[in-house]
Amino acid sequence: MLHVLGRCCPLCQCCAVRCNPWNACDYSGCIAGYTHNFCQARCSEGCANTSCTRYGGACTPCKAGYWGDKCDQRCGQGCLLGTCNQNNGYCPTCLSGYWSDKCDQLCSVDCSSKSCDKSIGTCLPCPVGYRGTKCVEKCDQRCFTCRQSDGYCSSCNTGYWGDTCERQCNVGCFLGTCDKQTGQCSPCRDGYWDSSCIQRCSNECSGGCAQYNGYCNACFDNYWGNTCESQCSLGCLGNCRQSDGFCYQCKSGLWGNKCEKNCSVGCFEECSQFNGRCVACLIGLWGNICDETCGKGCRSVACNKRNGYCDMCFDGYWGSSCEKECNVGCNGACVKSNGACTCTNGYWGSSCEKKCNVGCNGACARSNGACTCKNGYWGSSCENECTLGCNETCDKITGYCTCEDGYFGDRCTFNCSSECKACISYNGCTSCADGYWGETCFTCDANCVDTCDKDTGNCKCQEGYFNANMNESGCKSCSPKCKNQTCDPDSGACQHGCVDRYWGNDCNHTCSKKCNGTCVQKTGHCIQCANTTVYGLSCDQLCSATCSSNVCERISGHCLLGCQLNYFGSQCEYNCSSNCLEINRTTTRCSYADGTCLHGCRNGFMGDFCDIHHGLYFVFEQHIFRTKQNT
Repeated sequence: MLHVLGRCCPLCQCCAVRCNPWNACDYSGCIAGYTHNFCQARCSEGCANTSCTRYGGACTPCKAGYWGDKCDQRCGQGCLLGTCNQNNGYCPTCLSGYWSDKCDQLCSVDCSSKSCDKSIGTCLPCPVGYRGTKCVEKCDQRCFTCRQSDGYCSSCNTGYWGDTCERQCNVGCFLGTCDKQTGQCSPCRDGYWDSSCIQRCSNECSGGCAQYNGYCNACFDNYWGNTCESQCSLGCLGNCRQSDGFCYQCKSGLWGNKCEKNCSVGCFEECSQFNGRCVACLIGLWGNICDETCGKGCRSVACNKRNGYCDMCFDGYWGSSCEKECNVGCNGACVKSNGACTCTNGYWGSSCEKKCNVGCNGACARSNGACTCKNGYWGSSCENECTLGCNETCDKITGYCTCEDGYFGDRCTFNCSSECKACISYNGCTSCADGYWGETCFTCDANCVDTCDKDTGNCKCQEGYFNANMNESGCKSCSPKCKNQTCDPDSGACQHGCVDRYWGNDCNHTCSKKCNGTCVQKTGHCIQCANTTVYGLSCDQLCSATCSSNVCERISGHCLLGCQLNYFGSQCEYNCSSNCLEINRTTTRCSYADGTCLHGCRNGFMGDFCDIHHGLYFVFEQHIFRTKQNT
């Protein structure tokens, strides 16, 4: 408020210079600490330098503890340091126990800490384990601290995790603590691993294992591997290397990185762990792993381990290792360095290593094996046998000989051709082998039985063939028209007859078509005619037209079924007498056999043949027939 000072303003005593005619201060303004038209009002006591504007009384800045345009408003009593914003009176920070923008509100008396939230007045902060606007509600029993507004667990008691600390940390967590959000532990207790410490280290781990992969820091004795899952080899003497199971030392008789290999059976006790080489060999053996046998001829039994050499050999052996036997041709011992010796009979060479040839007649020369030959051998050392082609023996110098049949050449080494029995060259036959004939040894006919005559080629033919001309070689096939296709081996005549429809010695003639299939081989006469209307040996004559049904007997032509109406005779060649009585047109007048009238005679005639007229002897043609039959 403006404070009017009546003693000053009415008299313009507060003007800076003077008053104007209207009893107001002129443009020069008021003295310090005064304001208004007549400078009759004092500036607010909150103005920092006691001065303010002439019109309105505004001042800036304000003293500490004041605010407003005229610095006439007091800052809230709860403002820290008593100061507030000059424009709105807001305090940056409140003293403990106050709240609101102007820190002019007292915190609730229930706040245990006597302080509260500046914006909303809730108690702040609550003691550990409490929540709510007045910090009287307890946090969940598994929370170490919780959010004041809604009880959300800010941190958990040892051994718990989760939004509301509802989950327990794994037993493998160090000191039982784990990350509130993930439950992961860092670090793990000894004996556990992985991010949540739920995996147990291998039982064979010594000193725990790495949390990120479970690999053991070290292994108990006799175990190896990342998780000590593998046992050291049984061959290890003591422990092995964790990374790869390498044995630091092997038991006696074993070698290898893991002592998994046996020293050679020839080693005398120990061998190198790194390469298996024997330190020493059993007696009678040599080599890096003592797998080589000393020469059986070593006199001292033992030999040099490095190269197997022997100092001395038993009699009968030679060589640096006494491994070679003296040759069987040696007469006694031989020289150790080269096997040279004195030879027994039958051997030759510097070491008597070569046998005299079997062709030698007795001993041979030691220098070159030369000897005198037995019969059947030739050459300087009798090394060659006379050839099989030689007749008995051959020349002992050249091997030339007289040839056996079938061979030719100086030493009878060449075979004559298969056609030759003897020859002077391959095809130069002097006599033929069996199965061949002629000057050039032609092959006998394939159908010959066994062989053929070596001069003519003639032979006895196999069944189905014949030798028709003894002046010609070879066998000819029997006629295919012969029955069973067999014939006389000399003449070719068919022996067992002909196949159907053929006749003749070699069945080369065709039976008459009028024959019923077959005919007689020698004559060609039909055995049976093709039908009953023909007759004759060749079935070439027609049966009489007056035979009943034209059927007649094959040989004679005799009508077998009788004669046609009013005919008689063997071939029905005669007419019945016209004097025979006819009873009807379908019944014959006379007998088929002899022409006698069957039904009597016409009037005026009499007799068996109705050939007598009124008691007179009358000769009819039937009577003539009867007379012929009687004669």
